[in-house]
Amino acid sequence: MGGRSHRSPVQWTIVIEYDPETRHYVGTVPGLDIVVDAKSERAALKMTREAIPFHLEGLRRRGLRPALPAKVLQVEV
Repeated sequence: MGGRSHRSPVQWTIVIEYDPETRHYVGTVPGLDIVVDAKSERAALKMTREAIPFHLEGLRRRGLRPALPAKVLQVEV
């Protein structure tokens, strides 16, 4: 009760890419301005996942709403 509304969790897509030039992994979240750089895929995933609630809270504090989560499709070429 305490005035808090219960929201269903939103599933965000995290994209992890390896950059052979820097030998680092880059984590991004389509629809959110999040970019992390890490030495391992595991660290990139962890850091990106942890960045999402901080980013969303920052948007809320500025009175902004995040974009809807991106829809990811795979195509065969």
